[in-house]
Amino acid sequence: MPVELWMAAQQAVPNRKEDLRNALVGCVIRRDDGVLVSARNGSSRGARNPNSHAEARCARKADVNSVAYVARVLRDGTVGCARPCKSCRVRMRSRGVRDVMF
Repeated sequence: MPVELWMAAQQAVPNRKEDLRNALVGCVIRRDDGVLVSARNGSSRGARNPNSHAEARCARKADVNSVAYVARVLRDGTVGCARPCKSCRVRMRSRGVRDVMF
């Protein structure tokens, strides 16, 4: 398993214990220039789009030939697959992401 998938899982877990969602999703994108961009679903209060998907948030900073890694962490701590929704796949493809690993 690529290390980026573990990084995506770690990104998914919030710092707050009061998060009541059943599953948390994290995304890490390795850009073509080697830079890593990461995000998790949702965001802090007062954010511009507080319920955005992790993949959509990362896609904003992706470039051509980027590779995305997506992981889901369940409430009990197990890591599972997290296939991006159609909207996120279209958004990542339009930004030049060439491959998505989940």
